[in-house]
Amino acid sequence: MSQEAIAKELGLSQGGIGKMMRKLGIQIRTVGEAHAGIEIVKITKEELVELYCNQEKSMFYIAKQYGVSPTTIGDRLKKYDIKIRPLKKDAMNQLITREVLLDLYCNKKLTQKEIASQYRTSIWVIQYLIQNMQIPKKPVASKKIRNPREKTGHITKEQLEDMYWRRGMTQKAIAKELGLSEGTVARVMIKMSIPTRTSGQRIFSEEHKSNISLAKKGKKSPLFGKKSKPHGKRYYVKCPNGETVSMRSTWEVCYAMLLNDKNIYWEYEPKTFNFQSGEAYTPDFYVHSEMGNYFVEVKGWMTEGHKHKIDSFRRECLDETLIIADIKYLKNIGCDLKNTVLEIADRPQNQCENCGQLFYTYQKSQIFCSNKCKGAGIRKDDYISRNINGNRIKRSYKSNQKGQMNNGAKLNEQQVLEIVQRKKEGESIESISRHYSVGWTTISHILKGRSWTHITNGLI
Repeated sequence: MSQEAIAKELGLSQGGIGKMMRKLGIQIRTVGEAHAGIEIVKITKEELVELYCNQEKSMFYIAKQYGVSPTTIGDRLKKYDIKIRPLKKDAMNQLITREVLLDLYCNKKLTQKEIASQYRTSIWVIQYLIQNMQIPKKPVASKKIRNPREKTGHITKEQLEDMYWRRGMTQKAIAKELGLSEGTVARVMIKMSIPTRTSGQRIFSEEHKSNISLAKKGKKSPLFGKKSKPHGKRYYVKCPNGETVSMRSTWEVCYAMLLNDKNIYWEYEPKTFNFQSGEAYTPDFYVHSEMGNYFVEVKGWMTEGHKHKIDSFRRECLDETLIIADIKYLKNIGCDLKNTVLEIADRPQNQCENCGQLFYTYQKSQIFCSNKCKGAGIRKDDYISRNINGNRIKRSYKSNQKGQMNNGAKLNEQQVLEIVQRKKEGESIESISRHYSVGWTTISHILKGRSWTHITNGLI
């Protein structure tokens, strides 16, 4: 396997594999050995001295004897500090004789490149042998030089203007009609100073216009058979306890309406679970039924991040039951996702704790109407205590929060220390970013001291 293949299998970088091999004393193949796809041939210094210096064999002869390329023999000679002899004519004759070269070049009519590939040498060596052995060269086939005006000389400027501007043909259509390439037509138009159309000057034929109209008409329309949805990305639904909640998925609204029809009590996102890794997960529904209480997660598209959180929930929260409501599950319980008429409630309003005005909210924890009222007349300890009660410790109105108290933090302090330790052990940035489900730039900023400096100070 190559270093690239080893790095791909182990999830490391190619440079890291090379450094580890040199550190462990593993011999690295030369270019000739790697291209030939053979195992490393051990050639001792005594063998090279005997063949190259005492017997005066050529590098080509030694390479053929060991089954390697002449480049490999040259590399070994340099490695063992053996002085390389100047090029001799007789040294090449040991590998390729005049009779063999005459048969390959004149009788079998092989090219110089094919002969060089057969003997695993360069084309310049073959050219030197042909000239040195006085082998007649094959005549070069005469090529007919075509005049570029032979095909375009009959085209006039009036003809091109008529086809391009009056008839509205494209350069591709003109090239097809005249039997030319599209690039030739473009060059001729530039030479004749014929201006080209802009995007707004494009001419459509009546047939083209009718095809555009029919392309999205009737059943071909992307909106055919679909009911219009309310504007915006949120839907407000009334819970059994009288509270109005905001949902971002029509599937969640359909599932909530099905539970209401069956007189089943439910809550929307009532609890957030904090895992040992520092991640948080909030299931969509908590259903109270006669068979028992359980959590429900409505998912249409499952990403790797969703799978990771669900696996963490099932591994750490053994006393809780979680059901994944995908499209098959919803259809089996009788939830019609296409034809259900959504019952949307009015958007809820809260009273601002600072100015007392009514304002529209998106979250239950939203208590201020604007940025101006955020933090005005409220102590930080009081706000943090409210977040703890709502399992929202990471959210804060203060903009300059450090570390995991920042609202945009994707990692916690323990994970940052683990990242630094993993890098010291030789793991690649790509592998670390995959493990923590973040971008490689996030890991790079941590290791270069651009972020989380209050944690990594003195460790990097």
